[in-house]
Amino acid sequence: MSIKIFSFLFLILAGLSNQAVYAQKKFKDADPATASVKEKGNFIELRDGRIIESNKLQHKAPSIGKERFVLDNGQEYPGEEVIAYQLDKIVKVYYRRFDDKYHFVARIITGNINVFHMHFGNEQQFYIQKGQKGVVKVLKAGSLQDMVEDYAPAYDLIKKLANYNIISKKLEESIVLYNAR
Repeated sequence: MSIKIFSFLFLILAGLSNQAVYAQKKFKDADPATASVKEKGNFIELRDGRIIESNKLQHKAPSIGKERFVLDNGQEYPGEEVIAYQLDKIVKVYYRRFDDKYHFVARIITGNINVFHMHFGNEQQFYIQKGQKGVVKVLKAGSLQDMVEDYAPAYDLIKKLANYNIISKKLEESIVLYNAR
């Protein structure tokens, strides 16, 4: 089934809702500002679950030394205590830690499965997270298949398209289908 036919059928089935139209956006077109926490400005989320808001927030990640987050009142939090943060500068962007090192990835799509990305020079790497509290994982067929196994249409799409060797489109379409339900 071609992408155009799939998209057309998907929009009809989804009833042309705003959520379905947004879900049709491809990863490359996704806007991090639309995946931010809209009701909040700058904040950090700590490992213990506390969310601390601040008018100004600085994320300091020096090459030498320890990563830290500095609030407008001068209070500092070590990087290892922070699991997520949002910066509201020119564009509001939400970041989430994806490993126990100091790597944060920017969320570009919010839904039942959140999609994150990180640039490595000219390359991009995508990450996924089921729900708001799930573990952030590298986007691979296996990790996505595990996340969508509770929704047969998305799960079946991964399995059907596997024979065509279209990994990135297969994964992207499965997330769109899963998020639009």
